[in-house]
Amino acid sequence: MSGRRRKGHAEEHHVDERWLVSYADMITVLMALFIVLYALSTVNQKKFDELKNSLASGFGTKKSTKVDQNSGIVRPEDVAKHGSGFSNSTIAVMMAAKEITDELKSAGLANKVTVDAGSNSITLSLVGASTYFGGNDANLQPQALTVLKKLSPTLERHAGVVTVEGHADPRGSAGEWGTDWLLAAARANSVGQYLIDDKAIDPANISFTSFGSQNAKKGTSQAAIEHNRRVDIVLHSVQVPAAASDATAGSKEAASTESASTEGASKEASAEEPAKTAEHAEESASSHH
Repeated sequence: MSGRRRKGHAEEHHVDERWLVSYADMITVLMALFIVLYALSTVNQKKFDELKNSLASGFGTKKSTKVDQNSGIVRPEDVAKHGSGFSNSTIAVMMAAKEITDELKSAGLANKVTVDAGSNSITLSLVGASTYFGGNDANLQPQALTVLKKLSPTLERHAGVVTVEGHADPRGSAGEWGTDWLLAAARANSVGQYLIDDKAIDPANISFTSFGSQNAKKGTSQAAIEHNRRVDIVLHSVQVPAAASDATAGSKEAASTESASTEGASKEASAEEPAKTAEHAEESASSHH
């Protein structure tokens, strides 16, 4: 009887120790989990980029690269010197912007119209508190008609698809128009209609947009008022005159010629190097004799 009791006590003691196996398994799993989490938290950026680009190329997509956001700003003098480094559309925009700027300076409109060249468009801003419109008014002032008359030939040569964007100053009331949005729309329509009547722009290629008093400058300074009352003429598809195209082609040809000359000089220097080496060896032999 005592033997059976001892055996039963031994079996019960063995059953109580089974939790150690489950506990050990749980600890192992937790340790593996924390190791994985630690590995994920310390990513080698270089290896990660290599893996990402490798997977991208495997799926037929281009690898990712960092883009300099300032690379879209192109100066006209850079286009003139290194025309081969830019796309045809960028060259067209910059050449047209330079010609428009020169024409505005010649016409005495440098302080009445500002030129802003983007990657695929040119924006001509008609800036002036009293030059173009009066307060809460959409009728063109006499001086505005003079400016637009001088601007028409330039637009006729360069304009393709055009958007006329109207703006309004948020201070004060919109007068008879009721809202700044309607006032800005009326100003855009006044400028656009004049350009159509003057045959500067094809009616099929022009549209009008109102921005109301959005993105208005704060303050009561003259510059803020001029900015908020402006009308922008945006040239979306720029046409380059033949003279500008010839100049662009000439700049590309000059760049190619310069590159060829540099390459030829390099080859000539490489060809002269063995001759100089042989001559030096001959002089050394003569001196030994």
